Amino acid sequence: MLNVRIAHLDNAQSCIIIKCLKRRKRGKYRLIPIPLYFQEELFEYIESYKDQTPQSKLWEYSRRTATNYISDIMKKSRINGIHACARGLRHHFGVRATMTGVAMPLIQKWMGHASIQTTQIYTQIMGDEEKQIAQRVW
Repeated sequence: MLNVRIAHLDNAQSCIIIKCLKRRKRGKYRLIPIPLYFQEELFEYIESYKDQTPQSKLWEYSRRTATNYISDIMKKSRINGIHACARGLRHHFGVRATMTGVAMPLIQKWMGHASIQTTQIYTQIMGDEEKQIAQRVW
């Protein structure tokens, strides 16, 4: 996400275009749909800065600064443990998508997994997520 440029926001399709960073997939991109309210917030954020070009980065953070920023937000939100990081947000997205019935191939596409087996990890839910699923069943 730190490499997303303003040009990577597709207003017409309400998505962010992300370049795959894996070596075996050079020049490949994937479209990640975003809710309309978030799209509007992103464009308000961009408009608040002057001298932006389509090739300007959306966020001018170093990896370390972004990691610290996410960590601070997690602490303020009282999210603790091993999932209190950017990777934890990604994992939670996969779990929530699974819990809400999004098809595995679609989750695979959004997350950029080469193999459906990697995506199916999110079906092995534990803890609060498992309790929520059990609650829905009952």
